[in-house]
Amino acid sequence: DWPPDLGSKAGSLYVATGREWDRNRILADLLGGLERRYEDLLSGRQAALLADYRTRCSTLGAEVQVTSGDHRLFGRAADVDERGRLIVETDHQGRVPVEAGEVTLRA
Repeated sequence: DWPPDLGSKAGSLYVATGREWDRNRILADLLGGLERRYEDLLSGRQAALLADYRTRCSTLGAEVQVTSGDHRLFGRAADVDERGRLIVETDHQGRVPVEAGEVTLRA
């Protein structure tokens, strides 16, 4: 039971899979993965981490709207730069790096 404002946006593993999940196991797997990525970062493997992120990022290639305060930016999510910023390709501004904001996929 989701609050009305989350009903169309929220989801759960149970709803997605139809089965119960062990929260402790999920948390242990998540923290283990974060630790491995952090070790990669400390070991100087930033380029490999970024390349892996790019292949997994479902936003790249999609038409997006980025909202930051009162400012809205429309375009295509083209890339992620070495600082982790989303690069949005727009018709009027070219390639714009986005450091923070709410990204919404456009239909």
